[in-house]
Amino acid sequence: MPLPLTPVANNPFTSPWRTQILRLACAALLLCAASVHAQEAPYQDVNRLLQAGDLQQAHKVATDYLADKPRDPQMRFLLGVIQTQQGQDDTAL
Repeated sequence: MPLPLTPVANNPFTSPWRTQILRLACAALLLCAASVHAQEAPYQDVNRLLQAGDLQQAHKVATDYLADKPRDPQMRFLLGVIQTQQGQDDTAL
């Protein structure tokens, strides 16, 4: 039996509400992806500064970030790495 060439009125795949839900889901996915990318930026900045050997600027960026989000484990770890490289082993722990 060949498939119909014209859309069927009761076809659930062509209903307007389904299309709208698909559009909303795609928009939500794009927003989530942008949010994740924006959250990675501070970590990348600190890592880049660490690799460049600019420990003072890396320390400043990390402490500024932690002023807003003091319980962020990834940035706290990076701050510990910075402090260790600066010879501040006691404060790194």
